[in-house]
Amino acid sequence: MALYHSVGYRGQPPRFVKGGIKPVQITQEIRTGRKTVTKVSGLEYYFIDVDAFGQELQVRCAGSVAITPLVGASPKLNLREVMVQGPQVKNVSAVLQEKGVPKNHIEFLDKTKKH
Repeated sequence: MALYHSVGYRGQPPRFVKGGIKPVQITQEIRTGRKTVTKVSGLEYYFIDVDAFGQELQVRCAGSVAITPLVGASPKLNLREVMVQGPQVKNVSAVLQEKGVPKNHIEFLDKTKKH
């Protein structure tokens, strides 16, 4: 039997997708010098409007936000990534939970630590 899942949102019919449910990924990394950025991807799987999410983060985090196509993803899928200035993992996670994403479906990757 094939594995599948459905995701529904208020006022919209549920969407059935093959495979397991994909988590929203939050990645924190260092850019040029010592500047830290927080990236968020996978919002489309949860019916979250990427542009509105970016604007909300800009206000909540009081920082710069950039929305770019997700590197390595097929252009057909139109997946995008939100990048916010600074270490904003707690704020991003809080906004995602307010939007209805369960905490266990949020994946965090910290690339700022030196090995």
